[in-house]
Parts: sequence; structure tokens; C-alpha cells
Amino acid sequence: MTAPECDGDVVSLTPGEQADTSPKIELRPTNLPPSPSISPTSSQPIPLHPINFIIEGPPGLTRVVALDCEMVGCGPKGKTDLLARVSIVNYYGHVLLDSFVRSTIPVTDYRTHVSGIRESDMKDAPVFHAVRAQTLAILKKRIVVGHTIACDIRALNTELPPEKIRDLATCRLYQVERGRTIGLKELTETNLGIEIQRGEHSSVIDAQATMALYRLFEKEWEEKVATEHSKQTGSNSRTSVSKNKQKKRS
Repeated sequence: MTAPECDGDVVSLTPGEQADTSPKIELRPTNLPPSPSISPTSSQPIPLHPINFIIEGPPGLTRVVALDCEMVGCGPKGKTDLLARVSIVNYYGHVLLDSFVRSTIPVTDYRTHVSGIRESDMKDAPVFHAVRAQTLAILKKRIVVGHTIACDIRALNTELPPEKIRDLATCRLYQVERGRTIGLKELTETNLGIEIQRGEHSSVIDAQATMALYRLFEKEWEEKVATEHSKQTGSNSRTSVSKNKQKKRS
């Protein structure tokens, strides 16, 4: 399945574009936003289950992590995506990194109604290159789960090995309907019975949701990846043997 395109352009900053002239800031996970409180008289639908994606397990680094980013808008009418928040959780849903990102590029639309980002969040946050460096240190050599993760990777101005990416937006185990990409909100409600993204998004909750969905079909997905890798390795091996035979004949 072809990966869905990002909604708009993305500003891919390079580490040198934002010199850190502020005192060194130690990145620490921020507190999770409180789960929405819904009263019986609320016009909003009551979630099928509480928002809680954390399962029993240690809080440190794991072989598989989930990544989600929030973007704000820059440029004319705020149509160009700009990285504003990065969240990473481990296999069990524990937060490994959750940091806002300060930008030297003027923000023209904070998209608060969706992104949950406000000017005050970015004002004193660590600069792009500091957040990027810590993000890449966590992601290195790990399987990275996400939904339309290409947009997040692009915003971080990096690349990840294709064999390490697990994108819910392109996996047939989740994308059972042809002709459209099923969003994270719908996947979470359909498969987990949990409603997310009611109004402002949280990249922590979205990352936890993607990890919970990954755990649901982890065995089938990894078996499929292993089979495809084995076929590719076998094909490459046969090609190499064929070339060596041709060299000997010549």
C-alpha cells in the first residue's frame, strides 16, 4: 500500500539552523494531559473505555518504540508544517520522551484546536537540534511504530531504515478497506474500543494508541516482515551467485 501523503509542506530544519544560545536544558518527559472528563449530560459521546494504554512492564527503552509528533503552521496561511512537539513511548506505553520544540521560524497558525499547541508551549522549549538529537538517540536501531509516520520522520529531517518502520497507515492488517486510509482515531475505536482525539490532540496519547494497536497484531506483522526479509535476502543471494558465475565465465 502506498504511504499516505502529508497534508501539506513540511519545514525540515537542519541542526545548524537553530543555534542554541539558551542555557542547556535537560529534556524530561512532561506530564500527560488529563483524560477528558465527560459528564452524563455532556453533548460529547462517552468513551467505550477510559483512555489508558499503559500495560505492565518496565519504563525504560525497549526493542520497539512508538513515535508521534504534533505540527504547527508557518508560512502563508499557516499551511506549511513545522515541528512543535515530539513524543516517544516504549513497548508498554511508558513515556520515553515528550518535548515541545522552540522554533526560530515565525508560527502563523498554532492549530491549537487540533494540535493542542499554544505559543507559551514553544516559547521556552528546547531548540530543534536538541530535541532531534535526543529523538534519534532513542530511535537508533529500534523498530519504530507510528501512523503516517513519514510525516514525522520528514519533520525531524532524518531517515529511518525501511525495515525498522511499522506504519499502521500502510499495513494491510489494519487498512482493511481499499481506496482510503483509516485514521488513527477510527482504528483505535474499532480495534480497542477507546475514543481518542476528541478536539485537541495529544502526541503522547496518539503514540500510546499506535503502540497498543501494534501489540494487537504484533505476531502476525513481525512474521510477515520476517518472511519478506527472507525472500529479499534469498533473491539478493541468488543474484550475487549469478553475477559471480558470469564473471568466472568471462
